[in-house]
Amino acid sequence: MSLTVTILILMSIQFMTAMVMDVVMSNAPALALTYNIAEASTPLLNIGFLLSGILGPIFGFMADKKSIKYVLVLGTFLFTLGCFLTAYTNSVAAYIVTRGLIGVGYNIFFGLVAAYLAKLVNQRQLTKLSGYTKLAFAGGVFTAPVLGNYLISMGGFKLFYLWVTGISLLLALLLVKIPEAKGDLAQSLTLSDFKALLKEPYVIILMATNIFLSYPANVVFYYLSIYLSSIGFDHATIAIVYSLLGVASFLSGLIMIFLGKYFNLRQFVKLGTIGLIIALAPMITLWPLLLVPFGFVFGISIDLVYGAFFPMTARLELNRSASLITLASLSASISSVLATLLNPFLYERIGFGGLLALSLFASAIAYLGITSIYRLKPEQL
Repeated sequence: MSLTVTILILMSIQFMTAMVMDVVMSNAPALALTYNIAEASTPLLNIGFLLSGILGPIFGFMADKKSIKYVLVLGTFLFTLGCFLTAYTNSVAAYIVTRGLIGVGYNIFFGLVAAYLAKLVNQRQLTKLSGYTKLAFAGGVFTAPVLGNYLISMGGFKLFYLWVTGISLLLALLLVKIPEAKGDLAQSLTLSDFKALLKEPYVIILMATNIFLSYPANVVFYYLSIYLSSIGFDHATIAIVYSLLGVASFLSGLIMIFLGKYFNLRQFVKLGTIGLIIALAPMITLWPLLLVPFGFVFGISIDLVYGAFFPMTARLELNRSASLITLASLSASISSVLATLLNPFLYERIGFGGLLALSLFASAIAYLGITSIYRLKPEQL
């Protein structure tokens, strides 16, 4: 199979997984009505999805030990199964469990596609291809609010998840045909090699940095719709706002594609983190004339960060790239779980503005972590 077709398949799956991930965030009011819970508590329904990231290192070790392609295929089938089961849930507990299965597939694919590409192409090509996969992710984020809102209004969440199931199953079958990444069939990774990663100072800093980087996204993408609803925005208008965030994500992908020859992956992560700080400072005022446009800047920045963060991580340890990426993904999952458990309480006490202030603090700490990684570990060329 050609590289072009392989990339198109990977981009299509990235699109579907991003859309399913985002539909909960952008349709929180509808989800609250479906399961008869308070809007501020809807992020708790995603706890199974977030907890699934804890399993990431297991699949990362499996990918480095056996084959990244094998685990990518497994993850896509698990994602498809999770969507099918979620379509038929009628209780909060069942929804949490089946969304957890979706999360397993999502976390496998989202993390390991960067490790796969890092072994398939050189660094210059990786930056450009990371931009293309970011465009696919952006497409999912852009589509989820509008398409999700339409399908949910037509047939509830069941129609949405069944629609995703059919397309994802076809893509999973196509994924079986992609080539093995270079070196995938000759790995000799041992459990001791995996454990040794956790003793590396740069790995500890990398994981800590990702904990702080993940927090702002959990605040803005989950609670923006809740806050806008509380001040009188209807569901259709909120969907448009989230679609604008999807446009921002598109722009981050284009930035990586067209400016990749001038900036490397680390520089994109650093610039994106600076952008988070610049965007969050005025958003704290909660003034709508600032909240929406700087929310757009936030969208560009956070997607620029994560468009480059995992490919950058893959370049740090090419022989153990899948393991390292899933460790970084684990830290993001820990951050998301803590945010999901604590933010409903904090939202009631300090409001959306207070959560944005915490996000600004977290972004500043993440910036310090990124500069430390620069000093401790060079990328493998």
